[in-house]
Amino acid sequence: MPRFLAREHHPSRRKYSARWPESWRIVLARMLLAVIATACFYLNTVHRLAFRMNVLKLSEDDGLIPGFVTTLRIYRRAEARQVAAQTELPSGTRASMIAR
Repeated sequence: MPRFLAREHHPSRRKYSARWPESWRIVLARMLLAVIATACFYLNTVHRLAFRMNVLKLSEDDGLIPGFVTTLRIYRRAEARQVAAQTELPSGTRASMIAR
């Protein structure tokens, strides 16, 4: 059961909307972060693929391989950062180097 449903007291919509003046900066920052992430994703998927196919003259299948490898590397690095944040790693280990 989700934590919100397990609560005995559920705040009203009025109580949530009353907090808006306190947290508008956080909401705005998260909205801008979502816009930036979407723009970066678009540039990564569309423009890099076009560059690989038109400038580097790679076939359609070969043009996808570098993007796939890059995505895997980014994912693995983010995963290593998450593990490093959860566990204290001795400095100098491979996982702590990746997490920086």
